[in-house]
Amino acid sequence: MIELFKAATLWPALAGVAVGFIAFRKDAHAIQIASVSGERAKWRSDMRALAAEIAEFQLLPVQASMPGRIWKLRAKLATSLNPKDPLDVEILEHFDRLFFQDATDMDVFIERIALLLKHDWERVKADALPLHVALWHAIWRRPPEWKDEDYRQPADALLRTEGPQDRWPNPHRDPKRP
Repeated sequence: MIELFKAATLWPALAGVAVGFIAFRKDAHAIQIASVSGERAKWRSDMRALAAEIAEFQLLPVQASMPGRIWKLRAKLATSLNPKDPLDVEILEHFDRLFFQDATDMDVFIERIALLLKHDWERVKADALPLHVALWHAIWRRPPEWKDEDYRQPADALLRTEGPQDRWPNPHRDPKRP
């Protein structure tokens, strides 16, 4: 009889501990998602504004006479990107070509930023999935497209011969400059 009593109290106690752990984990996960996604949303908004500021400044006729502004924009961009991610480093190198080597492919730069933001958005959405849905996707679906290695590569952008700057020329651009 005592063994039956021990067995009858052991299983509900273990079940209670398991349910408590799951509830605690669920609450902790919800708090983490809320705080991280909020910060990521703010980061994406800041990156959009920075990309617009860079594009606007690149069209200014006096940009060459304002090296301090160029370095300020570069510093904002560099501190917003991951220095250990090769694709983020490519964005920064592209910025350098635009302002220090007279490149004109601003559309490729903007496309790189857009792909960075889209990739981040897909990651945040995947992180916010409930555990049972994430497990279902992991087992029954193929890996999402955003996990592909070349997802953030501009789609044939580097092979384009023209960009928007060729279709809508900059009125301030030097006509002698290619």
